[in-house]
Amino acid sequence: MAIRTDITQAVADELNTGVASGAFGVGVTFAAVRAYEPIKNLSEPKKIYVTVVTRSFAQEPASRISTYIDVMVDVAIQKKVGSDISGNVNIDEIDPLATIVELVVEFFNRKRLSGFPAAVWTNTENQMIYIQDHLSEKRLFTSVITLTYRVMTK
Repeated sequence: MAIRTDITQAVADELNTGVASGAFGVGVTFAAVRAYEPIKNLSEPKKIYVTVVTRSFAQEPASRISTYIDVMVDVAIQKKVGSDISGNVNIDEIDPLATIVELVVEFFNRKRLSGFPAAVWTNTENQMIYIQDHLSEKRLFTSVITLTYRVMTK
């Protein structure tokens, strides 16, 4: 595989290892999958879906003979949520999902990927804890975390 797909797969594998170790909370289960787009058909409403997608790939000179390769990887966390009595989204379902997002952000802080140890973590972004349009229009919690990993090649 190419560096971008290897790093993206390593992120998915690392998430699955984190689930197995309880890093995202007791009883939190999901299977992160590498894909080219987020899952569109969330068939099981009680299930948390985690999709790992390569966002971008950039190269820049590191020296006269080596190159930095930066791979940005999006981690999409999605789950259908219900409404409360007044028709608003159920805050009791959103709070634990926002906590999982926060734990995933912290999980990758300065983390080397077991499946691609040459990649160095450089940055994590979570621009919006959830996408408002998905929540209000589809009753779908969606959060996207962007991880940046750097590799130096010769």
